[in-house]
Amino acid sequence: MAYGSITAREQQAKFDLDLNDTLGEFELVMSRFEKYGDPKAKPAAATNGAQAVPAVAAKSEPLTAPEKVTISWLLANVPVTWYLALVVSYVAAFGAGMTVASTKLGKTIVEWVTPAPSASKPAGTQ
Repeated sequence: MAYGSITAREQQAKFDLDLNDTLGEFELVMSRFEKYGDPKAKPAAATNGAQAVPAVAAKSEPLTAPEKVTISWLLANVPVTWYLALVVSYVAAFGAGMTVASTKLGKTIVEWVTPAPSASKPAGTQ
């Protein structure tokens, strides 16, 4: 490792710091190896009669829609992130509509869409 133009004492201090960092990382790796085992090893089918945790989750059956979709079914089977995305999209659409409606073009469109008041006089007036 190049230390540049520093004294031998500073070089030794930097080397010792790097060495201590490396030893700390090595100890962490070794403790994880002792606790969890070899990460490349295939999991055993069973350990002491207990089921081993599979490396890959078992394939679940595809979710089929029930005959009648209810709110309770939706709450149980649709992730919360989908509901959040739906709310965010509604808020964004509302905000975009309000922004466009406040522009000159938006006001022109509102005038074009809004029916004009009728010019005929109400019955019974002259």
